[in-house]
Amino acid sequence: MRGRISVFCAAMVATVMLCSRSSGQVYAGTDWLRGLHENIGALNRNIQHNVMQLNQRIQETVQANSAQIHRVTEKLNEELAHGPASVHKIGGNNVIISNNDGMKIVHSGRTSDGKPYVRESTDKIVGDILRHVERIYDPTMNTSKVLGYTLDLSDPDAKPIPISKFA
Repeated sequence: MRGRISVFCAAMVATVMLCSRSSGQVYAGTDWLRGLHENIGALNRNIQHNVMQLNQRIQETVQANSAQIHRVTEKLNEELAHGPASVHKIGGNNVIISNNDGMKIVHSGRTSDGKPYVRESTDKIVGDILRHVERIYDPTMNTSKVLGYTLDLSDPDAKPIPISKFA
């Protein structure tokens, strides 16, 4: 009988050990699932935050581009009011305006790496002097680069002279 009791006790101890191990696995399993759920939630919040920031940047870029287009349009309207002009729109990105004073070309587009830009090229002839000015506007940085030169058209050997001050 004593042998049976010790076999029974050994079986009980083994059963308790197995149950405690099984319980530990179940606990570890729910802990793992909770961790996975928290990680997925954190990833989802991160994605939502990044999408919100991207939408905000897109809206800022669109607003900056719209403001630049409005400024160029206002400037063109002012120039058109001063005299007869010929306006040609070529495609969706180019406008050519020519009048008695000269010509202006406005071109908008994107660089090879996707950055937007607006380039405005103006040629005016005053007397025998050609004045060429290029303004390149970067709406993402809200900056402009201005380059230009003058050329004496009465001198066949004349070389372009860079303009250092722009009006």
